[in-house]
Amino acid sequence: MNHQFKLFVSNTMQFENGNDQSYTKLISDIDFLGIQNAGIYLFEKPLTYLQKDKFVCPDQLYLKAILENGMVRSVPGARQRVAKKDLFHLAELSGSRSNLVCLPLFSNEMLYGLLICDLTL
Repeated sequence: MNHQFKLFVSNTMQFENGNDQSYTKLISDIDFLGIQNAGIYLFEKPLTYLQKDKFVCPDQLYLKAILENGMVRSVPGARQRVAKKDLFHLAELSGSRSNLVCLPLFSNEMLYGLLICDLTL
């Protein structure tokens, strides 16, 4: 499990010239953790985030990919924009689920977005 986690982390931000489909690969790689429902949200522009900085979430994020009941799909551009207040209320990630966790997507001091996972087993 430790080796799988290291591989997942090293592969998460390995694409520079990808497109929205690239995020489906990232989200599909978390199945080894038993996660069946998740969403990848990106900021319009990456944020510089230093230790002890106060995190201020942008008002709008962009939902790029969804893992729903173990099935991965990309989100069409016209449906990607999500208000900050709706991050935990999307139909794809709500319902009877109640164990949602928000994780940062970052590399060095750059924060690119959020990964929201349903940890309900």
